Amino acid sequence: MSALPLVKGTTFEYVYDFGDEWKLGVLVEKAGGVPGYELLLEALSDPKRPKHEESRTWAEEDYDPERFDLEETNEQLKRIEVAG
Repeated sequence: MSALPLVKGTTFEYVYDFGDEWKLGVLVEKAGGVPGYELLLEALSDPKRPKHEESRTWAEEDYDPERFDLEETNEQLKRIEVAG
């Protein structure tokens, strides 16, 4: 597996279901990354920000950027490795 340059304009094919071979063409229209995450945190922290409600809906009500569960993360990564 190799990393894709996920910048605007990048295209790639994604196989959704290996059994049925559902192939999807993907065009990157916008990428987030660290700056996008920082903007999300700013919007979540201030109800007066224009994107606060949209960010709250996207991040779910109980989202806590300070919470990190190493065991849960490792379990999720194991499932990805098995599927990949």
